[in-house]
Amino acid sequence: QPMGFYAPAQLVRDAREHGVEVRPVDVNASGWDATLEEGAAAALRLGLRQVKGLARAAGERIEAARQAGAFVSVPSLAERAGLDRRELWALAAAGALAALAGHRHLAAWEAGGVERPLPLLRHARLAEAVPLLRVPGEGENIVADYRALGLTLGRHPLALLRERLAARGVLGAAELRLLPAGALVRVAGLVLVRQRPGTASGVTFVTLEDETGIVNLIVWKAVAERWRRPLLDARLLVAEGRVQREGEVLHLITSRLADQSRLLGAVMNRVSQTLSRFAPGGLLLGLLVAVAANGAPTAAPTADEIVAHNLEARGGAAKMRALTVLRRSGRLVIPGFNIELAVTEWQDRAGDFRQDVTLQGLTAIQSYDGHEAWQVQPFEGRKDPSLMSGDEARAMSLSADIEFPFVDAAAKGHKLEYLGLEDIDGTPAHALRVWLKGGASGCR
Repeated sequence: QPMGFYAPAQLVRDAREHGVEVRPVDVNASGWDATLEEGAAAALRLGLRQVKGLARAAGERIEAARQAGAFVSVPSLAERAGLDRRELWALAAAGALAALAGHRHLAAWEAGGVERPLPLLRHARLAEAVPLLRVPGEGENIVADYRALGLTLGRHPLALLRERLAARGVLGAAELRLLPAGALVRVAGLVLVRQRPGTASGVTFVTLEDETGIVNLIVWKAVAERWRRPLLDARLLVAEGRVQREGEVLHLITSRLADQSRLLGAVMNRVSQTLSRFAPGGLLLGLLVAVAANGAPTAAPTADEIVAHNLEARGGAAKMRALTVLRRSGRLVIPGFNIELAVTEWQDRAGDFRQDVTLQGLTAIQSYDGHEAWQVQPFEGRKDPSLMSGDEARAMSLSADIEFPFVDAAAKGHKLEYLGLEDIDGTPAHALRVWLKGGASGCR
């Protein structure tokens, strides 16, 4: 599967579990991207791109300056690579200056003392005593790693909490793998990923990480609504549910959620803030148009130009306007879960829309007739049709527009905004935001 779907922490964990040595970011060794280093055994060196707050241009200047020789001090790094104090602080926070300054506290001290030299004093060097700053504790280093890199090569935060969690009946990911299907369990982990695809009929997929591995949660819509706050906000999430197995694939069908972020404590209360990302439900549209092989255009295109090219590739606006019925079918793969959802959609010129989503032999149905929206949700034990809310019906009315958002957006009261280039699994792509009639941001 495309690596872009996975958090860096997951990729690093998987590499280490397969015996690959992973080395930290280092200004004297790291390129912008992660690289393989040869030796008695190949090792993976984390790249400068992992450092939060460091622009690519700064990383490339570091690489270019290093061609003349290794950096020997923080001031020499700053001068040769043209780094300002903010960039040096980002490197210090990430532990990337360890070879030059020692531990993070000393590195931050040195970064804060770097000044742009005046021309007459460019080659002057002032001797300064090294301050007696204490070495950061393990918990502090873990916090700094997650905050500055989004991962740690040290012990996992939950390793420090395992005894307390075990006393509450919380199992580790490794223990979960030994249990039979149907077992009722309680697990906990840092939230790596939250996913709620617009075509998944309200199902949320959550990936938790503890010191022994990964736990994948399936959260049905009714459960998500009941435990909405911990689902959205928790950094350390406790989940109860039943084990489900499909061959070697294991998930937890969740029945209860609790936010236990407070267990991270005063020192560690920001460990996982940088990990969590959530794809909201409702209408989600990715209008991502690959850039031609000769690279990005010299001038940024407008939203209208991107839509015009997209329509041309589809056969033109006239053909879109001539459509009377449209049927789409395919499979939606949930990254990290080894789950495939079978999705089929029908819509017609009259404004009718229906979506079927099949998962584990059950099919959820959502339908809109131009006035009301109905659903069948067997995932939640409801096999009879039920009326959807007004907000849900309005979202489905947009899905029912057979041309949305490509054709006659302005005439329909919508506004298209160009957001710029984004990297999608290594392919440059244009991103648009659609502002719906009335000013709401409908999709991206």
